[in-house]
Amino acid sequence: MKNEYLIMKDSVNLDSNGLLLPDVMTLDLFEFKYTKASSRYKLTEKDIYRFDQFILSFYGEVSYYQSMVLLLNDIPFLTTDYIGQYIFLPDKSDLDNFYLEQI
Repeated sequence: MKNEYLIMKDSVNLDSNGLLLPDVMTLDLFEFKYTKASSRYKLTEKDIYRFDQFILSFYGEVSYYQSMVLLLNDIPFLTTDYIGQYIFLPDKSDLDNFYLEQI
């Protein structure tokens, strides 16, 4: 299963098991290439509370796509403040290509 942590470099910080934590700052979003038009979508209250279901219905998968959509839209933490705001949903093939180029 794809996950954004697999394309991050390790930090110097350890978790409670003594394993290196991934460093989110090493995820180079400037390398993301849009080759197809993104979809523009206005977030509803339901989308905010069940963002996982929204992403699942759009991409067919959740984990990697959910995180990447939030990161590419510069949303650090999804709150009700985002109801009614527009986000861009990159084409699934662009997200997949970025993942493959990074691993």
